[in-house]
Amino acid sequence: MKLTAWLQLPVIRQVARYLIFVFILIFVMVFFTAIAAVPSFAALNDTGITTCSNETENWLPCPVDGFPRQDAEYGRDAQAQTGTLIKIGGGEAGFDFTKISNTGAVLSADAQLGSGAADWACTRDNVTGLMWEVKTDDGGLRDQNKTYIFSLTADYVMGINSTSLCGFNDWRMPTVKELLEITHHGRSNPAVDINYFPNTQTSWFWSGYPDLDDSNAAWVVGFHYGVTKSIYRSFECPIRLVRGGAFFNSFSDNGNGTVTQTNTGLMWAKCAEGQRDTNCSGNAIKVPWSYSLSVAENSRLAGYADWRLPNIKELRTLVDYGRSNPAIDTRYFPNTPSSWFWSISPGNSYSYYGTYANFADGTTGQYNRSDDGYIRLVRDITSSLNVTVTGAGSVASNPAGITCGGDCAEDYLINQQVILIATPTGTATFIGWTGACTGNEPTCAVSMDQARAVTAEFSEAAPQTYALSVTVAGTGTVSGTGINCPGDCNETYNSGTQVILTAAATGANQFTGWGGACSGNLTTCTVTMDAIKSVTANFQTTAPTYLLTVNKFGNGTVASSTVDINCGTDCTENYTSGTQVTLTAVANSDSRFVNWTGACSGILTTCTVTMNAAKTVTANFELQSNSTQQTLTVNAYGPGAVNSNPSGIACGSVCSKTFNSGAQVVLTAMPLTGGAVFSRWDGCPNENGLTCTVTMNEAQNVTATFRYPTSMTQLIVSVLGEGQVISNPSGVNCDTALCFGGFTAGTAMTLTAQPETGWQFKEWQRGGACGGETTAECQFTLNQTQTAIAVFEEAASVNQHELQAIIVGAGNITSQPSGSGIDCGRADNDAELTGTCVTNYTADQVVIFTATAEENAQFTSWGGVCADQGDTPICTVTIAELIASGENSSSIIASFGAIDRSNTTRWQVAELYMATMGYAMDAEGLNYWVNNIESGQLDSEGQPWTIDTVAQAFFNVDLVQAKYPTTLSNSEFIDEIYRNIFGRGADVDGRNYWLTELSERGTPRNAMIITVINGGWGNTSADAQSDMLRFKYRTEVALAFADYQSEHGIVYGALDAMNQQYLIAAGSNVLANVTQDETTRDAAIANIPNLLAPLHD
Repeated sequence: MKLTAWLQLPVIRQVARYLIFVFILIFVMVFFTAIAAVPSFAALNDTGITTCSNETENWLPCPVDGFPRQDAEYGRDAQAQTGTLIKIGGGEAGFDFTKISNTGAVLSADAQLGSGAADWACTRDNVTGLMWEVKTDDGGLRDQNKTYIFSLTADYVMGINSTSLCGFNDWRMPTVKELLEITHHGRSNPAVDINYFPNTQTSWFWSGYPDLDDSNAAWVVGFHYGVTKSIYRSFECPIRLVRGGAFFNSFSDNGNGTVTQTNTGLMWAKCAEGQRDTNCSGNAIKVPWSYSLSVAENSRLAGYADWRLPNIKELRTLVDYGRSNPAIDTRYFPNTPSSWFWSISPGNSYSYYGTYANFADGTTGQYNRSDDGYIRLVRDITSSLNVTVTGAGSVASNPAGITCGGDCAEDYLINQQVILIATPTGTATFIGWTGACTGNEPTCAVSMDQARAVTAEFSEAAPQTYALSVTVAGTGTVSGTGINCPGDCNETYNSGTQVILTAAATGANQFTGWGGACSGNLTTCTVTMDAIKSVTANFQTTAPTYLLTVNKFGNGTVASSTVDINCGTDCTENYTSGTQVTLTAVANSDSRFVNWTGACSGILTTCTVTMNAAKTVTANFELQSNSTQQTLTVNAYGPGAVNSNPSGIACGSVCSKTFNSGAQVVLTAMPLTGGAVFSRWDGCPNENGLTCTVTMNEAQNVTATFRYPTSMTQLIVSVLGEGQVISNPSGVNCDTALCFGGFTAGTAMTLTAQPETGWQFKEWQRGGACGGETTAECQFTLNQTQTAIAVFEEAASVNQHELQAIIVGAGNITSQPSGSGIDCGRADNDAELTGTCVTNYTADQVVIFTATAEENAQFTSWGGVCADQGDTPICTVTIAELIASGENSSSIIASFGAIDRSNTTRWQVAELYMATMGYAMDAEGLNYWVNNIESGQLDSEGQPWTIDTVAQAFFNVDLVQAKYPTTLSNSEFIDEIYRNIFGRGADVDGRNYWLTELSERGTPRNAMIITVINGGWGNTSADAQSDMLRFKYRTEVALAFADYQSEHGIVYGALDAMNQQYLIAAGSNVLANVTQDETTRDAAIANIPNLLAPLHD
């Protein structure tokens, strides 16, 4: 017999088809196993139907008398209608979907489709666990109008995987059943939730299943009404890809006329209605849809009374696409008629239609409900879950059902996963689970494979308390029970406590009114503590005023920053004591400014006068000669320099020069050797490539920007002190605060620090390459943009020791004997230091230092070498003792009051960034967290973001976890925090204090940084205030760094990886030299354009 004739035998043909299907099934299972790292799902989506039907009408309110046990009255759709369904994401009816970004991140429900990293591209089905491709309308690969013949589906899968859609490359064709899971039978054209699957054509979509009865056909799912059929493979249809585990049936014959579908938790009637015994002999009955409802209601098969018709999705799970006539596993469902069976689900095409599954070939569709169809009944398998609560708390469940105390027992589907959530009441705490749950995490997953019991234990609730915070604005005091502010300005009270606060002005001040939880201008206020509250008491100084008189000699004018003086004509003004007035001299065109006399001096055109007495200032001008000159100022930003013709400008070093009026100056941009390139001119009236021609009819300001190409990895080097850093391989020879070098990624770098005469190398500063190391040679591999900061100090003299004065607030430090060195002061909190603040002393000297407060200030304490002198304004220092300590230098700190701290959200987030990361932040990240807090965005727990929860969230960032690995001991962890905030490791007392906070008080690491910051601000000692003065200046620099980014369109997320690393390195470098001296702050801010110019056009 010929092979072809043999295959035509009915039994042989059936066996051959089965073997082919088994081969394909094995291949699909291996393929899915290779690409899907998640197990097969067990949960089924509901149909989306939320209305009921009678014999001729759909879309009726439930229930409908005489038509029991309908689709909308069971399952997730019913729970959604009653508001008892808890979802992870969103979606219509019982569907639960989450939007996923192009990079795989979870998005909010209002996210929009797009090609950006943070735009929506995929949808995750939270019921089945599958992730789906979302169609676009942009004409690209995933456009809704793109259709394919079946043979090109593999090419489409390869194309999508090559893009790593949503961060994954294991996308595949869906099975028929998977595609049917997202169909929405409560709507049509398209039959899908368009909020999560927009741009869905009302068309047939390819599945990955060929038709085993026809080698020219394959299975499709119609998104007109959610039906299935087989069509020719030459047709063109859309494709929607999926990723995740595939669906496979698993059955168990219960021996009582029922079959359990173990992968879904459903129990099926083994036989179609009308058949009997274990082989389902006899004739199955065919009845209209309405009659089938009564059959289900009256069935008592195997002793159960809760039988119902399956919904269309449940019924379709029985279809076996590897079989036909009948298309079902006959080992468990023998003698199944090869015909169509009713489901309980009404049709979504015509009002009198119902849905069916045809077990002849596996197709699904819709018929008139008056037609006769076969029936197979189904019921849900459940097991009971009982919850017990001890202590003060409650337990809720997802899916809904448990709300304990109250409702503590519920039946759930067999094998269903139930999430229990423990919530303490008030100040109680959750202790832990016992029974089917263990551990002390507040959530627990219970698998309902059998009856389960769980106990949640809570502590008893303590009385509710609330914090009261008092702020004094101005000079005065506020007192009350537990409050004596300044000093003790915070107290905690039991709920309902009434606190009486009394404001009292001191000195030449008056109380002007309350703010916050108090209002009005009476000196007493009563606060009822029923929430966290803050109160501000405002005082105003009744300070004297002094007259400022401005004289001018010559042709010019003088104006003040406060616009009160414009002399010219208005040359006098009275100012409140302590006011700082900045005067600016402007010469007429025929003259030049010479100098200031009187209360101002010097030749700069600006002068600042502090009005602590009546003062007179004179501005002197003189006529210019016939040969006028104009000033040309050049800025060279990035790795390059600028020279001029005629000579005079050589910038890097000489960047300003006067030229005769009308002269033409040609500037030439010269990129550094080693691969640097010229980027652009700014302020140039006539540019031509590397040259810029300027006509000096007036003062000119020109900027040249250089950068390295993105193919090169940058090295940013800074020198603090007197010395130079030389690289091997060559490219860096640096003796200034900022140098650049460009190298091939992966270059093995050696940097050598060489001190100038009289100086010695101290260390490589933390935050850069070799941070903390003290050897002059630094070796590392340059894999990404890196910064290196070499610190030099003056070489130790045998009998000398350097003392530096640091002043916090407004006051002076003077030394005796008179003329022995330190005579340093600050006129007010925001003024610059004046006088001699750094001096070398010899071993034979004993120096007496005196702290003197300015008007309206008060000396509070010493720090540094005088820390043990407390609040006595006299400190005696024996220099020989300092030299014996082995240190080359020390500081003497005088505090004249606490440093002001900004309370804006932006300031606090900036503090967090620096303290956590150790570098100035990117503007995009700063604005993101500020917006989260100020706009009331919710965190993952559904609570509004606060500065505390933002601080904790920082510890989930990869960069932070790398900086503070779990391998760090508590002591090492505290040292790292101190270095970021205070620029030094922790002192012994500080380390011991915070170790106690971590180990005994239970403060978690992700809350420690903000705790240490707040502790620093709250510590009034001179040493602490000196630390916080440096921290304040660093925060001001970091905010200026972010402002420059915003003003010039620098967005971290829009930069490539190399430039992102450059921005981080620049953020570290800009803070490197910022100390308690405000001039270092100003220098760092002035250097920001040089650092960031290469990142913008």
